[in-house]
Amino acid sequence: MLAFLPGCGASNSPGTSVQKAEYIRISAQEAHEMMSQSESFVLLDVRNPDEFKPMHIQGAVLIPGSEIAARAEKELPDKAAAIFVYCQSGRRSQAAANALLELGYSQVYDFGAIGDWPFGTVSDSSSGAQASGKLIIRFDFEKQTGSASNQYAIWIEGLDGTLVKTVCVTSYTVNGGYGKRPDSIPLYVQKADIGSMQPSEIDAISSPTPKTGTVEYIWDLTDSSASPVSESTYIARVQGTLRWDNQVLYSHAFTLGQGAFIETVEPQFSLSTGSRALAQGASELGMIKNVQIEYVK
Repeated sequence: MLAFLPGCGASNSPGTSVQKAEYIRISAQEAHEMMSQSESFVLLDVRNPDEFKPMHIQGAVLIPGSEIAARAEKELPDKAAAIFVYCQSGRRSQAAANALLELGYSQVYDFGAIGDWPFGTVSDSSSGAQASGKLIIRFDFEKQTGSASNQYAIWIEGLDGTLVKTVCVTSYTVNGGYGKRPDSIPLYVQKADIGSMQPSEIDAISSPTPKTGTVEYIWDLTDSSASPVSESTYIARVQGTLRWDNQVLYSHAFTLGQGAFIETVEPQFSLSTGSRALAQGASELGMIKNVQIEYVK
């Protein structure tokens, strides 16, 4: 399993009291980076509805700070989930974060005022301007010998974790290989619900494993139904199955509509410690490397 956010609460044996997690204040930039590297999280807006409607961060859940005690446990049932809290000025987010900690939530991060968030916002009255240009995902690929390797997927998510579009997935996995080898790009397989895809959908996103060299894929800034997306914040992900259950994941959050960019993305490895563990310096560790995300307007 891939996990990217450490728990803040202490584990307790029977007969010991539960230790409340500590209040953590982070910057908007730190929150952005942590969310881009997380499989799942809750983005919580604790302002009032009249503040939320004209401007909020895409994917945010609205629970006004005054209603946290009454609504949180019903609407946010997973108390171990990472929760990122913001408000208008930073005062209510601190109070809400402490209220969540009192209720037993263990990973609560307060990043203060929405005005400090430089990565774009949306409104309920408008979906935002239509994005233009293209996003290029490129990396160096080293083809491996043998089986249970050479599989990868590239996709785009919204900040709320919903799948926006699959850019590419290797043919073996998407054409039934995920059933024969459950270790094959499991994060993508779960996210995309491959089993429900029609043959035409599979044909549109699948590609054979390439030869060793630099590969490049383009997102045309449309969603899975070919509708143009709006200028907002998204997450690009590249997951590769190196060998059996050894995985690598590259994640990068970016905002369309704020100028062209090119960024190099760092890998996050999830490696087996059992009989399938990779040796130090194994070639599989370099199967996907030098990942870059480029936005061209």
